[in-house]
Amino acid sequence: MITSIVLGEIDKNRQFMQESLRQQEVLNVATMAVQTGQNHLKMNGIEVEIIKKDGEVYVYEAKTEILHVKKD
Repeated sequence: MITSIVLGEIDKNRQFMQESLRQQEVLNVATMAVQTGQNHLKMNGIEVEIIKKDGEVYVYEAKTEILHVKKD
């Protein structure tokens, strides 16, 4: 009983860490795309699209907005 609870929590923590690392990798790829002036970059299985308009930058991954920056 206790063992299965502990193992369940370990698995949840592992899944959380994997998602956190994936999100970090998405941001790394997005940073590379912006720094190199690319509108589209695919790297390490991560694909991002950068859209710049009206002094704003939108970053999308799989058609989901992950970052929006507005310059004042």
